[in-house]
Amino acid sequence: MSCMKNLVVTEGIILRSRNYKEADQLITIYTQKLGKITAIAKGVRKTKSKLRGGLQIFSHSNLSLYIGKNLATVTQSENINSFLPLRSEFDRMNYASFISELIDALLPEAENDEELFTLILKSKYLLSFLEPLSTTHLIVVRLLDYLGYKPELESCTECGQGLDNNLIFSPNLGGLICSECKKNLTFKTINISGESKIVLQKMMDMDLLKFSRIKISPNALKEIDNILDEYITYILGKRLKSKQVLDTIL
Repeated sequence: MSCMKNLVVTEGIILRSRNYKEADQLITIYTQKLGKITAIAKGVRKTKSKLRGGLQIFSHSNLSLYIGKNLATVTQSENINSFLPLRSEFDRMNYASFISELIDALLPEAENDEELFTLILKSKYLLSFLEPLSTTHLIVVRLLDYLGYKPELESCTECGQGLDNNLIFSPNLGGLICSECKKNLTFKTINISGESKIVLQKMMDMDLLKFSRIKISPNALKEIDNILDEYITYILGKRLKSKQVLDTIL
């Protein structure tokens, strides 16, 4: 394959970065054309590096990538939107880190999906200026829905029958269950309020910006946070480090 065929120019969203050797970084990027990739940015930690501006964490950038046998190399980067509030405001930075870690954990390498790219990009815009906790919940629900993990909220996940007034969420089954089915379950379940159920349904169905106008009680926010935390932990088989940090500092 020629060098020209190995060169890809694409938009990308910087999810994570870690230092490598003396002046390099390994960058996790969700790209428009290639999906999620890991690329090396050589010399990016040097003060005069021309790559630095377009490779800041959470940024949306135009990237030139040389695709090697084992690893891509960033050869050029140009910032489109740095999403400065996600780096300069403490709460937003930590929620953005959680979203990035979740995306990294859920998605395989090198499977491009332009609709998913658009969803991730929208999430950066929303998290930059809307209330961060409920916006993070909204983004998580939309990601889970898109990736095939949509929570079942209309009927019992176990038997398919209608739900009673006692709303119970099962992280292992990925949805609400009826009181009868709960009697036979040995794994963890979570009691939730009617408000939390309605808010979760709106998160899946409403326009992203219109959702921000909904008033949510502190109790419902706490319940939804717990539900999503337990559900994600079950899906991944581990608890995300960034969520542990969020619980400690916020």
